[in-house]
Amino acid sequence: MVPGMIAKPIIDIDIVIPSRQEPREVGERLGRLGYRHNGDQGVPGREAFPRDCAEDVPRDGTGRRWQPHNLYVCALDSLELRRHLLFRDWLRSDMAYAAQYGILKQQFAELYRNDRDRYCEAKKDFIEAAILEQFRRALPNPA
Repeated sequence: MVPGMIAKPIIDIDIVIPSRQEPREVGERLGRLGYRHNGDQGVPGREAFPRDCAEDVPRDGTGRRWQPHNLYVCALDSLELRRHLLFRDWLRSDMAYAAQYGILKQQFAELYRNDRDRYCEAKKDFIEAAILEQFRRALPNPA
């Protein structure tokens, strides 16, 4: 979450597991809650688990209606998890940048209202540039 940033009413949630060797057990548990495994969707190191089109997922027995969300499972050492955290941390540390990104997301959401894939693709260059900058900042300065 990035406080104060314009955002869609759908949140992205990363479940972090200690090892890449454990996704089967995690998938079985998530399946019992109403999620289905949808592979990595072309993003190595991140497994997608969409809800089974019901608002009561995760099914915890209460019948509660949950906020719309995208659920992903990442190993602790995965590059994709590191990328998610770098991008989130940069947005949190630079409110002007977060505001710019929020406006961009809003424009793309209106433009690609019924096409999630094109919406995600449209944001990609902005996100990749931010992540690359964060990686550069993390590298030691050459003397």
